[in-house]
Amino acid sequence: KMLNQQTLSKVLSQLTSDFTGFAQKMLYIECYFVTMLREWTGLDNHRQDKYLYLTRLMFKESIKILKEHEFSSQSLNSFVTLFTEIVLNTKSAQASSIDFHVADVFFEEIAKVCGHIDHEIFTKLSQPLLNYLCFGCDKNLCNHIIDSSFLELHGLDIYKEGGALNKHVNDLHFDRCQFVEAINAIAISEKECNESNRKYLYRLAKEMKKQTSQLGAL
Repeated sequence: KMLNQQTLSKVLSQLTSDFTGFAQKMLYIECYFVTMLREWTGLDNHRQDKYLYLTRLMFKESIKILKEHEFSSQSLNSFVTLFTEIVLNTKSAQASSIDFHVADVFFEEIAKVCGHIDHEIFTKLSQPLLNYLCFGCDKNLCNHIIDSSFLELHGLDIYKEGGALNKHVNDLHFDRCQFVEAINAIAISEKECNESNRKYLYRLAKEMKKQTSQLGAL
């Protein structure tokens, strides 16, 4: 039954509280994602839906761990490493549903757990997504990250006629102009971005700049 399965998912995700050290907690999260990415293709569609819910909760727990450790440099670096090298792995030719789902819930769960975070922390947390835009092979995931992560959460809802504000738009606070400048700087760097991926960063910067102007007019 769905209710029992959701309860079980919550219990499994909250097992991080049974570990005392930061490294142990993050290792538990890492083991979950490594296992899911390995076994995903062997699951039928019915079971995949259930595990996507657990994936959301596990991602949420990783953010809770960061908050518990006051977003220390060590905790942020561990988070970025996990979601850059394992989950949003740029070496995979085709992204999995896990990658797409993490992109979907990324900023939403950060906003729910953290509320206000400063620009520096926001930028650091964004690195796994930006890294995939710079080096990722799956063009569908690149466009999904732009539309369903950055644009959907941080500005005007581009999917709704009339430009209704997304409900989480005010939950995260960062300097939009500064962030756009950083994206453009990455895009023109020969070392920080593949030539074939620059178009994704330019598109993101253009759309975010447009959103910023629209928000300022409200």
